[in-house]
Amino acid sequence: MALRLLTWLQYAAVRLAVRLPIPVRRRLAWLSQATFTVGVSAVVLNDRDELLLLRHRFRESHAWELPGGFVERGETLDDALRRELREETGFEVDIVDHISTRISRVRHVDVSYLARIRSGLLHVEPQELLDARFFHCRELPPGLSPEQLLMLRPVLETVMRNSPESN
Repeated sequence: MALRLLTWLQYAAVRLAVRLPIPVRRRLAWLSQATFTVGVSAVVLNDRDELLLLRHRFRESHAWELPGGFVERGETLDDALRRELREETGFEVDIVDHISTRISRVRHVDVSYLARIRSGLLHVEPQELLDARFFHCRELPPGLSPEQLLMLRPVLETVMRNSPESN
């Protein structure tokens, strides 16, 4: 009985919703769906194919991590990544490729890119960062998370395969 009532209520709700104006339907869909925070991160390489890693001040761990941060309301993913890198390190970057999109924790989507430094000098923003440093692809620091290593692996393999040292 309860199942039939629930099925009938769902049917009635759908029949009512399709009669509503599209903007109202969109708003109802938005209100009824889970909301997510969205972050961007990047595998950032310099002209010597060294990898930029940061130690953030306000993270659960002070281990080395890929640069990135949250996307602000109304901001594109590319713009958010460029802003984060500019604010944290002083670098302007060219976004080369999309690496991955994944749900990294409950209600958080992380979009990762491959980027190359176009201009700027490394400046560590002391209010956000403890340290920033470039690492050779064969000499990464310990403590990188399994998720970051998984994301880094194909990029680093390509870099090492194309480096003069491997020939």
